[in-house]
Amino acid sequence: MESNEGEQLPGVLPNGLPDPEYAASLGIVDAPIGRRALSAIIDGAVLAVLALPAIIIVPGLALDNVGEIAASLPRAALVLAGVILLNAVVIIQVILHGLKGVTLGKAVTGIRSVNVSSLTRPGFWRIVLRDIVLYFSGVVVPLLGAVVMMMSAVWGARGRSWLDTIGSNWMIDVRHGLNPYDQKALRLARKKRDASPAAEAPSFPSLATGASPAEVLASGARSRSAVVGGFASLSSFASEGGPPIPSRAPTPVPAEASRHLVSSPPVPTVPHTRVAVLVSDDGRRYDVDGEALLGRNPESKQGEPPLSLISIGDPSFSISKTHAVVGVDDNGVWIEDRNSSNGTSVVGADGVEAEVLPGTRAHAPWGSSIMLGHRRFDVRERENER
Repeated sequence: MESNEGEQLPGVLPNGLPDPEYAASLGIVDAPIGRRALSAIIDGAVLAVLALPAIIIVPGLALDNVGEIAASLPRAALVLAGVILLNAVVIIQVILHGLKGVTLGKAVTGIRSVNVSSLTRPGFWRIVLRDIVLYFSGVVVPLLGAVVMMMSAVWGARGRSWLDTIGSNWMIDVRHGLNPYDQKALRLARKKRDASPAAEAPSFPSLATGASPAEVLASGARSRSAVVGGFASLSSFASEGGPPIPSRAPTPVPAEASRHLVSSPPVPTVPHTRVAVLVSDDGRRYDVDGEALLGRNPESKQGEPPLSLISIGDPSFSISKTHAVVGVDDNGVWIEDRNSSNGTSVVGADGVEAEVLPGTRAHAPWGSSIMLGHRRFDVRERENER
């Protein structure tokens, strides 16, 4: 990741362990012990297979007579190739673990290793120290020492073994939780967690309830109604010595007129005539007329007006089931993220990408692009298509 490895982030307890509440708020999940054990078994099995030629052939070479050296050369070459391959795999595993937080076993079991304080890559030298300790524990107490070091995760805090403490790393489950190596997902999780809830708008007594202007203004809140403002001006005029304002009861509405008002149809809105076309990175085209939900299999929220549903095929599952809502305006489209897993952003004609926070709307003009997860869609106007 591009984050600084030494960057200290919130969510770390004084003892250096991750804060469970902070991790959970980001969607980070501990790697289960069973899959951690399976990951270690897979990595160990790969090394055992590569070491097998040396285990089988070397004792036979030691028993050969000097006159049979020539006949032993092919077997010696096989042992040498196995040793070289074994060491190469060990080095590659250490590098991948330190810089990417993954080994073959971790990739298969859906586990990643991160620095416990920064949620970034563990660091190459930290993993080297971790593996050196693992190696010598197996040398001092053959096999059993290494097993005890790895099994210490069973009784360790937050599922961390002694080796994890030495390497300052933490094993997490990316199948059922957030993958911190996905920078966009991590940024969105932090912003969503740190976003302050919108301030609740102050409520005002309704003039239709018979409340007096003085009662409406008694709260001291700023008026949001021109009618209330008019009453405020009249009240101020009266308080400054002007003639008293006579009160007047509301004029009753005749029953016939009342029924006429209630039954009169609403003023029709003028529908827009523009239709947007979202052209995906695989060449598929999706027409947007009005407002629509985008996703692999989008569904409207309970209680919201029905919207058009646009299903987008995405074998990579980068797009969420219900990813975003989009609408057409005179200058392009607006888009609102629906708490998607991989986020939404707008890419301008200048190539600058701006994230769309969940629950907020952003404008994407004609000629720009929107990103749904890792998929790109160009925003075009259908009547201008040639």
